[in-house]
Amino acid sequence: MNKVIASVLQVGIALAVLACLFFQIVVLPQALADEARLDPFVAALHGLLLTVTILGLVCVEVILVATAVLAQLSKGEGIFSRRAFVWVDVIIGALLVGAALSLVLLVGVAVTPVADLGPEAGDMVDVGLYLLGLAGAGAGVGIALLVFVLRSLLRRAVTLHDELAEVV
Repeated sequence: MNKVIASVLQVGIALAVLACLFFQIVVLPQALADEARLDPFVAALHGLLLTVTILGLVCVEVILVATAVLAQLSKGEGIFSRRAFVWVDVIIGALLVGAALSLVLLVGVAVTPVADLGPEAGDMVDVGLYLLGLAGAGAGVGIALLVFVLRSLLRRAVTLHDELAEVV
């Protein structure tokens, strides 16, 4: 990868990590607290929603950091080393943890009794959170599978690189 492009990518990733941290610390707790005051269903799930979303953002931050390291490795021949596999595995693991967090949200919504929350707790909020949980889990597993396929391609490229280095 071009060194300039890799450096620009790393700066963009650093800004994205800072934005995630800002949302984790400032925006998310306040927004969920405000929403919990307005909606009894969100109030009943406040702790779960806050925990899952903060941990989900941690997964995003881990993926961003691993991508930044891979961009650094791609500036030279480091991307063709065994070290790159560790960072690809970190990305796959973070994606699977994110999918598991989505399933935790789905289970949390399923076990929260809606009837006790009054007429404001409509079925659409329930359905929306179900769909969010399913979509998050499906997207996390799907992207993890895609990255796993790309990992296989990287393995093949490393093998070819090593064979070529022996010949030369």
